[in-house]
Amino acid sequence: MLEVIGSNLLYFGIGLIAIAAFLIGTSGLMLLVPGGALKVICMVGLGILCFIGFQWLAPEFTTGGTRESVEATTKNVFDSVTDVGKSVEFDLFGDSRRNKWLKEQKKKNESGYYKDKNGLKYYNAVQDKFYYQLPNGKWQDFETWNTPIDDPFEKSSWRSITSKDEITGYWKGSNNINFPEVVNLTPAFSAMFTMTLRRNNDLFDIEFMLDLENFLDSVIAKYPDYFESKDIFWSKFTENSKKQTGNINYGKYYLITSVEKTSLENILNVCKLEINNNDTKINVVMIKDIFGIEGADTLECILDKQ
Repeated sequence: MLEVIGSNLLYFGIGLIAIAAFLIGTSGLMLLVPGGALKVICMVGLGILCFIGFQWLAPEFTTGGTRESVEATTKNVFDSVTDVGKSVEFDLFGDSRRNKWLKEQKKKNESGYYKDKNGLKYYNAVQDKFYYQLPNGKWQDFETWNTPIDDPFEKSSWRSITSKDEITGYWKGSNNINFPEVVNLTPAFSAMFTMTLRRNNDLFDIEFMLDLENFLDSVIAKYPDYFESKDIFWSKFTENSKKQTGNINYGKYYLITSVEKTSLENILNVCKLEINNNDTKINVVMIKDIFGIEGADTLECILDKQ
């Protein structure tokens, strides 16, 4: 709220400056004596404020009508000056902001939307083209002015990762996975699966995490007489899990397993990896059960390059 008020006051100030510049620039006398012109503008502005203030304090003695009508008139004046300020600010800096955004998108080689007072734009990184949306919903190419089209959007395409050189830097992603009910064992539940992947010279550091708080809540809700609390259930669950799997660590309601300096071949034995056409996202599909939970072999998520 304060940010919006501050922004409107800024535009109001820009609007006053623009109006003053217009008055100075359209009057030969004011061009000759800018100092005096500004004084006149300030005096007129102060006089208007005093007049409006008097109307609001004593509307019955003026043509203001009621305080509500004075407030409405004042708001209209404020909004009008603010609109002038927004237009001036956009004319001076709007293209600069758009061009800066477009430069960053090209640098990242990433498609995306941009919206300003002139409407919606879209940059297609694969085509290296910038489009703006017409009132009829079609999209026009900024540079070539070809016939407007219905669909300028990048189409995702994935290829399987087969070489370590296709993965550089640090990647991270999450996905909310839904597990089906196992009759007479566990109810249906959802769990947040998170994966990180980091290039470590010619090898990789990989980590999987599964948040099971919803699993605990679901089991306790279905079997309220079996567990006194979530913490007691979690303690028993981890105790039993440790007997079955030795490479998993346990946090507050989550399981985590990690491997440092492993080869791409070892990762592909556990995951299916695909990378998108501009090398910014990796699609991961678990092809082996790593958490000992039924249905966990279908875990998947998309990693974004950080």
